[in-house]
Amino acid sequence: MHQLYQGVIKHLKLWVIEAFGAAEIDARCRRLPPNHHVHLFMKGISSLSRLTGQEHNNIAQFLLSIIIDFPIPDENQGFRHNRHFNTEHTERLHIDMAKDAYRASNRKDEYMQMTKWLERKEKMPKRPNPITGLNMTDDSIHVQPSQRDPRGRPVPGRFDTALIRIGNEEGDILKAYCVGRIRLVFTIAKLALAKIVPGVPRARWPKHLAYVKWFSPFSHQVDPNHLLQKVSRVEFSDGGGLASVIDVSDIV
Repeated sequence: MHQLYQGVIKHLKLWVIEAFGAAEIDARCRRLPPNHHVHLFMKGISSLSRLTGQEHNNIAQFLLSIIIDFPIPDENQGFRHNRHFNTEHTERLHIDMAKDAYRASNRKDEYMQMTKWLERKEKMPKRPNPITGLNMTDDSIHVQPSQRDPRGRPVPGRFDTALIRIGNEEGDILKAYCVGRIRLVFTIAKLALAKIVPGVPRARWPKHLAYVKWFSPFSHQVDPNHLLQKVSRVEFSDGGGLASVIDVSDIV
């Protein structure tokens, strides 16, 4: 509770003062009627600093009552609806700071363990990860024709698109790459490959080849809505498309 008052109530007080104004908040604090169970701040709360947990507790007892009649509906009408505003923010905090923290404890003397768990959870992302430099994820391309699963149900095929190097990067970068859909990855016997690429040194022979269906080249104009390049399939009147056989090493 001490951390709740010193943390949440502290920031809640600042948010309320910023939203409604220090003069109005202080004036409403002075208008509160005398009460034996509520400590009154006759000079207001906007100028207070270095408050104790007990003082934050006293502020929390009347903070809602002094802002309950502020014209919040007018603000809601200005925003029209709560798009981009998460209405489940408080529930999310309850899960992170109460439920998850309690599950991490051994259910004995749980408050101390929950507090320590929350502190460590906040500190861990700030420490450098010693294995961040090890990238174990490799790019992959799926080339899988349609088939049937063990129960005989059809499974649709998957042929990924990829960025393919088609020119020299020193020139126009947009002309150096093109998008293509990989339809097949295959190899050719060395005896046949020697006849297909005569005069090419053996060390430069491609190990794997790919059958690619091309998309339209990149243009220097971007879409005004999302500022990205737009490409489309290259199709002919007979239904066919522009295709090539390339070296797999040209796939970026």
